Amino acid sequence: MAVLGIPMLLAPMAGPILGGWLIDTFSWQWIFAINLPIGATALVLTASVFPKQPATARETFEVIGWLLLSPGLATFLDAISSIPGRGTLADHHIWIPAAIGLVLIGGFVSTSSTAPITP
Repeated sequence: MAVLGIPMLLAPMAGPILGGWLIDTFSWQWIFAINLPIGATALVLTASVFPKQPATARETFEVIGWLLLSPGLATFLDAISSIPGRGTLADHHIWIPAAIGLVLIGGFVSTSSTAPITP
């Protein structure tokens, strides 16, 4: 676990430092130039290492859940993030969007809890 934990601790520290150095020394376009070969290598390794699994018909996209959860989370997080600017929870710019977001999230929970689970 330590072998896997060390990069997880070092990456958030080293990433911004190396990114800042790269932008200062060269330019911001180099971030993409470095990530393109890394991404291409990851795609090739993924395609060659992981076994192929055929898609099954029972794996469908849940449109109702997506339509409820996406705007619900966005609205709720927008309301919560605007609390410092408003200074109070009693402002209608806070509690109305928060209530709408919570209702949408609650709708998602209620519809997803009744959805059938396929093994």
